[in-house]
Amino acid sequence: MQLPTRFIVHDSRRQISATALIGVGLLTLIVSAFWPSAPVVTAMAIIALGATGVTLARFQGNAALLTIVILHSLTYATLYAVFIGATLNSTHQHSASNFAIWNTLDLTLSVFPMVVLLRRIYHALCQSRLSRP
Repeated sequence: MQLPTRFIVHDSRRQISATALIGVGLLTLIVSAFWPSAPVVTAMAIIALGATGVTLARFQGNAALLTIVILHSLTYATLYAVFIGATLNSTHQHSASNFAIWNTLDLTLSVFPMVVLLRRIYHALCQSRLSRP
């Protein structure tokens, strides 16, 4: 099986924006080492959104797309759940109201990239199912 190495122009632009999303998410995670109230769950969701864009662009039209997308989705869903659990645990340990407000805002904002991620996966799977002979 040979992996696709060329993308059409639309997909390469999408891949560039996806890698930018990964960079923004990683930068936010690095900042969280110095600022404990940084939105780490949202950062992880943004990284997952970017990684999904890269994965879908890379394997578009590939017969193994379904398997790859399922594995990719399970990996990032588990990572998202771990980040949510860690954030809820830290909120419980630090009962300061300001810290709880930031974490609540972080958890709320993280839903939006995850919804976009799920929509992209759904549309890619529907498109690949329609293009099958």
